[in-house]
Amino acid sequence: MRRTIINAKPSDIFPLINDPRQWPLWTEWNRREQIQYSYEGPTVGAGAVQNWSAAKQSGKVTFISSVENERVAYHLNLEGCGREIEGRIVLEPVGEKATRVTWYSLWSQSPNPYACYIDLMIIFSMKRDFAAGLQHLKELAEFNPQTQA
Repeated sequence: MRRTIINAKPSDIFPLINDPRQWPLWTEWNRREQIQYSYEGPTVGAGAVQNWSAAKQSGKVTFISSVENERVAYHLNLEGCGREIEGRIVLEPVGEKATRVTWYSLWSQSPNPYACYIDLMIIFSMKRDFAAGLQHLKELAEFNPQTQA
């Protein structure tokens, strides 16, 4: 789990998390390597799908629920390593013009003792990437001219 305070209303942030086509604008992993995207289903909310492929990994993010200006939940399937992750991004108003954004991620750790070390590396990497992604989301939301009105 990672969280930050963004000086923007939930209604200004929600479109950036509810549309998988917006995720490349603020997620960290997109800044490290070239990623190819394709999309399926509705463009926003529950049922929206983002397929991605990079040099070392590919996967699929399926939005499973969406509550306007409150939260988005998703299922992530990382192909090739057999990992399936459940995640959600939650928006909580803080005063009239700020939002606490919390990014959660859960998966079953492997019962294999050697794979537990890989789990620890994944957890470390995800925490770092979530923190950086939230910082990018903060910059995007706070410096968007539409959120300054």
